[in-house]
Amino acid sequence: MITLSPHGSGSLHHIVRIMTSVDREFLWRWSRVPFHGLGLSVDVYSPDLFELVAALEARGLRYGYLEIFKAAQAALTLVRRRLPDVLLAYHAEGLWITQPDLEASYPVESELVAASTHLRALGSYWMNHECAAK
Repeated sequence: MITLSPHGSGSLHHIVRIMTSVDREFLWRWSRVPFHGLGLSVDVYSPDLFELVAALEARGLRYGYLEIFKAAQAALTLVRRRLPDVLLAYHAEGLWITQPDLEASYPVESELVAASTHLRALGSYWMNHECAAK
């Protein structure tokens, strides 16, 4: 953990000076992400997302964003179209990192293409992609 102080080795000025270009790029992108607040992780299909949203609104229950689990491209496009003012995050499939043939059997390139397509369809600022070990 870094404690920032106005002067010295923990100052923001010092931290920015020692950051790499990748660090600066990350901070620049991060600074453009709006505050999302408290979110709900939801499935598109079960329960029906649009029925759930209507029930929440009918009861006056507010949320900052919806984290949408992986679904068909058409379903994600429909979610964005029907919920144009809702902040959406994307939850991709999980990955078991203990798979012995992970590098050979996991379709990394096609999964990245699918994930980026899904992110664009939802207008999402980020994606969760969990990695787990047994």
